[in-house]
Amino acid sequence: MARRGIDGFRKEMKLQRFYYRVYWKTGVIWMRTIIILALMISATLATPISGEKTPEEWLESGVDLGERGEYREAILAFDEAIELNPEDPAARIGKGLALYHQNEYEDSITCLDEAIRLNPELSMAWIVKGLALYDLGKYNDSLDCSDEAISLDPQNVLAWNNRGIALSKLSKCEEAIQAYDEAIRIDPEYQTAWNNKGVALSKLEMYEEAIQAYDEAIRIDPEYQTAWNNKAIVLQALGRASETNQSSAEAEEMRS
Repeated sequence: MARRGIDGFRKEMKLQRFYYRVYWKTGVIWMRTIIILALMISATLATPISGEKTPEEWLESGVDLGERGEYREAILAFDEAIELNPEDPAARIGKGLALYHQNEYEDSITCLDEAIRLNPELSMAWIVKGLALYDLGKYNDSLDCSDEAISLDPQNVLAWNNRGIALSKLSKCEEAIQAYDEAIRIDPEYQTAWNNKGVALSKLEMYEEAIQAYDEAIRIDPEYQTAWNNKAIVLQALGRASETNQSSAEAEEMRS
């Protein structure tokens, strides 16, 4: 692999580590993925004679700050990387993700569009852009971004999950369930997809199947408060009071 290709790969791995660590809005925290990706980027970074940071080091700083939830500081670090190497899309993706977590969706999309202009084959840029569009209520556009990410990386469970949530908002629950099922096929321990599948099944009034999906999410993560809450809502709809109370109590315990 050419040196430029290796460097590009390592940068994308850094951003994926950041992405998986801070993607709390849908509850995705995959420790094994973080460990694998951290190993991929463990090579020592070169330091210039002047002692100033390289673009790579600013990128690493931005990722570390983002992992700690220090998004404003992360944005400043990514800006330094961009200033030193404006043709590299990696820092723009990191900045776009940090802006997304600051709820600055329009600015996030602008930044991600620039990353896509520089390299349209980075699936992460499409994934994060889709999330920002989703939170702006632009569900069709969000769906298009998920589909683009899937075309680039068919095994990306986040892209399949994001496709599902967009379809669910568009009242295409059967198609949403198919998307969640694909995510689950790729990673059967992906609790967020199980929970979201339960939501789609609930919309179709397939309550028993929804409970089974929520139970899978809870089996994977017994402290998954959202799944406990959703299960309680379905049980209440079925008139199963004692089970509703139990699920509500579990959710409340997670909250405390």
